[in-house]
Amino acid sequence: MTTTDRPRLLARIAGVFYLVITACALFAYLYVRGKLIVSNDMALTATNLLAHEASWRAKAAALRMR
Repeated sequence: MTTTDRPRLLARIAGVFYLVITACALFAYLYVRGKLIVSNDMALTATNLLAHEASWRAKAAALRMR
């Protein structure tokens, strides 16, 4: 028996992956971006990026999943 014999299972797995990707994108755009980027203040944005490098890298990783 191959995996194509069970299309409902494949559809459910695809749906779960779609939800994971959506959660990662929301994390990247809403949480990390709002926490690190300050509009109209490039110096403060640069300071935030240096202080929270792990968050910035997590955002980059989440966006690569898209």
